[in-house]
Amino acid sequence: MTNFKNTLIASVFLAIVIFSLDPLLNNNNASFKNSKKSIHKFNIKPNNKQIRLSTLKINDTISELSALLSGNTAYTYKIFKAYIKDSNYIKVSQNFLKDWELLEENRLKHVRAFSSTHLHSKIKPIHILYPFSGPDLLFAHHFFNTAKSFFLIGLEPCGTIPVFLRANNPDFSKLHSYMRQLYVSVEDIVHFSFFRTLDMNAELKQNTLDGTLHVLLFFLGKLKCTPLQLRYFEINNLGALAYSTIPNNGVEITFINTFKDTCYVRYLSANLDNQYFNDQSQLFTHINSSNYDIAYIKGASYLLHNDGFSNIRYLLLKRLPAILQDDTGIPFHYFQASNWEFNLYGNYTKPIRLFKNRYQNDLDSFYKKSNPTPLGFGLGYNFKNQNSALIFAQKKH
Repeated sequence: MTNFKNTLIASVFLAIVIFSLDPLLNNNNASFKNSKKSIHKFNIKPNNKQIRLSTLKINDTISELSALLSGNTAYTYKIFKAYIKDSNYIKVSQNFLKDWELLEENRLKHVRAFSSTHLHSKIKPIHILYPFSGPDLLFAHHFFNTAKSFFLIGLEPCGTIPVFLRANNPDFSKLHSYMRQLYVSVEDIVHFSFFRTLDMNAELKQNTLDGTLHVLLFFLGKLKCTPLQLRYFEINNLGALAYSTIPNNGVEITFINTFKDTCYVRYLSANLDNQYFNDQSQLFTHINSSNYDIAYIKGASYLLHNDGFSNIRYLLLKRLPAILQDDTGIPFHYFQASNWEFNLYGNYTKPIRLFKNRYQNDLDSFYKKSNPTPLGFGLGYNFKNQNSALIFAQKKH
């Protein structure tokens, strides 16, 4: 009877989450037929042999689109040079620039300073795993700007390059609509520092703005990175990437960062609920067989507190040597003190009202006796607090 009650309580809570702030239940495991796939055994260990820029075929469309969406007027345009001179494009992009400048001043520059001062001396990760991320390359890159690969996991679809952008004749009305939709889709992370899944599910399923690809290209432009190539993929039964010639549930963008390194951002549309993520699933096999250096978790709806997400919680604790998270990540009591050491930043406060039952008394006590380092900026659900809680956990050697 006790087990039944516990199951019922968990189910009710999960239903509330679904229809509230950040649900994570939606099966995006649609099959793709008639695709031509190339199987790639994914080894994320660092490759000392850097790829020469001259050997990579630069995809002019995504490179220019990234610059266009991010409002980069200094870029030398070929395909979209008619768009860049359009008065409405200039007006829309410049209006959004004001919001971005506030984000830079109030949050991003502080994240970079924090990372440089407090993280770089402890860890310099090459491969980042970011579950429950949506398309949030922005904060992952600001915390780990020297990383070479980012693997993001969310529910939203990958998307495709809009057909009108591939045409020879510019369609200004469609561009204006497309850019307005894009800027609306990133408003949450610009103002709040996290994506709200309910909003993303609606905003990234439109005719032209049909997935995370658009947001990723926008962020790459804002990060002053240069996209080079776009490929779709899925994960096969061996946990390896299988590249496809048609849109799939995974997308990979090869890009050059500001250090002139060849890097990758991979986004996979996948459900991390135990029903879909278990030791029989391809994504489980992939994470279990890969060597990610750190997991980053932010704004995760406290789903890792729920038994329905125990598989991903278990695997993160088992396979990841380090975890950077806010209090919505893995509950503190799952970290065995004999295996982990901690650096606490900011101030732990009670969760927002929607998640008031996710208060962690043990984490609160640990904060009070640990003399945490001030964070200096707001992040996650308590973004208004300029000293939000951030936990860096690293396995003991």
